[in-house]
Amino acid sequence: MFKGVFLTIKRIGYLFLVAWMLGISNVILEETRLVNDTRLSIEQDEVATDTDLNDNEVFKL
Repeated sequence: MFKGVFLTIKRIGYLFLVAWMLGISNVILEETRLVNDTRLSIEQDEVATDTDLNDNEVFKL
């Protein structure tokens, strides 16, 4: 009888521990995003110079 109660309390304890650890990891992830916020910046592709475009067969008409 006590073994079943102990296992139930142990399972609930582990459940709360896992939930707390996931919450802490999400807080750390959000802080990292706030410091290095790159979601709103637009990355631009590197544009080749005109000489590269003229020498490349793909861009010739």
